Amino acid sequence: MNVLFIDNFDSFTYNLVDEFEKRGCKVLVYRNNAPMEKIHSVVKEFSPRLIVISPGPGSPKQAGICIELVKQYKGILPIFGVCLGHQCIIEAF
Repeated sequence: MNVLFIDNFDSFTYNLVDEFEKRGCKVLVYRNNAPMEKIHSVVKEFSPRLIVISPGPGSPKQAGICIELVKQYKGILPIFGVCLGHQCIIEAF
């Protein structure tokens, strides 16, 4: 399964990535400051079946593209948030 990870500049991100990879997932990681155009391109070409938004410091409003990403892909792709990532999902709604 292809998984797109959004990294909120947190060291725990790669612990999560490692666990997904151990379970056979192919994971691509992009930081939360990646341009949305790049994310759209990755979604089109990589065809992830899940987006994961990592934990990180700060608040959802400081999490770069995360809230916008949730708004644009809600109902299209499953989105799983961990800590700050979960807060971003809540903030988007």
